Amino acid sequence: MATMTANRAAIQTRVIPTRDELDIMAQAAREFNAYGKTTIRCPRCGSEFKHYYIGTREIFTCTADNCIRIVARGI
Repeated sequence: MATMTANRAAIQTRVIPTRDELDIMAQAAREFNAYGKTTIRCPRCGSEFKHYYIGTREIFTCTADNCIRIVARGI
């Protein structure tokens, strides 16, 4: 039961990115895919972005806890 409460708290603290933030992250993801790295920083906190794959999911996230994150699923 404590785990479910902790999971709910983590979900509630994550804020949905704005359209401008998504545009910046999409630009950073395109730069990462083209060059293997990106110089663009997180628009919220200024941290670096992390890019990795889990199965068919492509995850592009800020290195700070509970910040912006984009998950794209492929076939």
